[in-house]
Parts: sequence; structure tokens; C-alpha cells
Amino acid sequence: MRGKKAKKIRRLAYMLCKQEGIKLGDGYNTYNQAMNRLDWEQMIDPDGHPAFDGDGMPLMAPQKVPGTITCAWKVRTMYLNLKREFPCGKPLPRGL
Repeated sequence: MRGKKAKKIRRLAYMLCKQEGIKLGDGYNTYNQAMNRLDWEQMIDPDGHPAFDGDGMPLMAPQKVPGTITCAWKVRTMYLNLKREFPCGKPLPRGL
């Protein structure tokens, strides 16, 4: 979104953050990474050797690894939430 509606939503996000006492640069250029992706690795038995089932196939175990990356910038998060709140066709509040 680069048009007038996006500019109004961005201005609204800045205004709401200022009203809540959030600094505009809070969380800027900071990213969080969630451990929500599963990766499959071969199981290791207590002796340190790969584990196999009765048919000779290796046993696999799920391991949690880094997945989703999210932005920690508070103003951007507010902007994205407002953008979802006012999709195309839904009017913005008056006075902006």
C-alpha cells in the first residue's frame, strides 16, 4: 500500500503509539525468530549409535529449529494491525 489510505493508516499508527507513550523507534531494526519449525533428525541410542527399527530403517525424531522471523518495531506492528482492520472498501475514521 502506497496510496493515500496507506499514508492515513501510517499517520494513525504513529498517533496511537504516541498516545500510548511508546517511543517511535522502539524495536526498530530488531527481529525475533520463533522456534516453531520441525526438522527430522535420526535418533541416537544411549550408546551414541544411530537407532534402527526392526526392519532396519532408521528411527527419526522431530527437532524444533528456528522458523518464523517477525519484526519487533512497535509502529510497524500497529500499522499492520490497522491495515488488517481497515481493508480495501472499509472507510477510515473521519478526521485523519
